[in-house]
Amino acid sequence: MSIDEVKQAIQDGNAKWIAAYRTQDPAMLASLFTHDGAILASQGSVIQGPSRIEVAAQTWMKSMGPAEMTIQTTGVWLMGEIAYETGEFEYRFTPPGDKNPGKRGGCYVVVWKLEDGEWRIYRDLGLPN
Repeated sequence: MSIDEVKQAIQDGNAKWIAAYRTQDPAMLASLFTHDGAILASQGSVIQGPSRIEVAAQTWMKSMGPAEMTIQTTGVWLMGEIAYETGEFEYRFTPPGDKNPGKRGGCYVVVWKLEDGEWRIYRDLGLPN
């Protein structure tokens, strides 16, 4: 698989991540992860496995409300069936019952892994600004 094909797969995955937050679809978000994928939260907790990620995402999405976001990939490195992505992100949202919009952003590192012929997230680490 060429680096250009991997970059396209990552771009497609990031588009699904954005759509999941926009439409409040935690199952869509969880489907992006490998069977043993994990989110490494900035405060040190680890959420592992799509079912746990879906439950956590449901909580985040409910507290945040529909979110618009941007993901800007700044680098991709390919090593066999593992790809490393770095970049910057920003969420813009208005929590339910709140008139004041919120914004969160930062940088990230995502490790993508080829699983069952698809590139899925193996590890996701976002660091807020």
